[in-house]
Amino acid sequence: MALASDGGKADSNHPVGLKRSRMSGASTSNPKGGLSGWVIVAVVGAALFVIAQCSGTPKSDQQVAAASFTSETSKAIASVAPAAVEPLEMTSVRAAAKDFKAVYGAQQLPGAMIFSQNCFEGLAHEFSWSRLDECGAFDAIAVGRLDAEADTTSSEYTYFDQEIAAGRYLAAVSSAGESADNSDLRLEDLHAKVAVAAPAPTPAAMPDQGTEPAPADAAEEGWEASA
Repeated sequence: MALASDGGKADSNHPVGLKRSRMSGASTSNPKGGLSGWVIVAVVGAALFVIAQCSGTPKSDQQVAAASFTSETSKAIASVAPAAVEPLEMTSVRAAAKDFKAVYGAQQLPGAMIFSQNCFEGLAHEFSWSRLDECGAFDAIAVGRLDAEADTTSSEYTYFDQEIAAGRYLAAVSSAGESADNSDLRLEDLHAKVAVAAPAPTPAAMPDQGTEPAPADAAEEGWEASA
């Protein structure tokens, strides 16, 4: 998974040094067309409804921004995604774990949020199921890190809220052509694979809590920030 740089291009050799990309240039025509297009819109709308309800009312500006981002990226993905659905592969999850290790080690959760946004926006320009799953896995890994940092209150905390992140992935998967039921199953499979490839740390195992660091295998899969 590579970061989008200025001009919408990605440099796969430099996972850090993040720059915020902008959604642009996605075709508004839907190659699926007709009834299937309306089905996608309905499914995305349902996913956004879940996001809107997850944190109660009234909604903060951060919650509104997160829901708006999901809506924009999902519509853009629907306009370019191929009809054929490909299976979720463990290689996508492991790639996401390596990206998270690099990004989080350099810039913590703010950098992780920018990386995630670039990842989802990039799907509107060059879609692939493996890339979509990398985006979703990256978010799931960040959710685990955020849960370990229980006192975090920021825009990153809202963006990586468990239900918001899940809704973002579900909306993207549905927009790409997956059915609602299979989208839920894909999310479950994603979380199961993330739990294997990048198990979430516990607060007691975090170095800044004054305890022994996590095992070396956990560090290898992207949980320990670099010194």
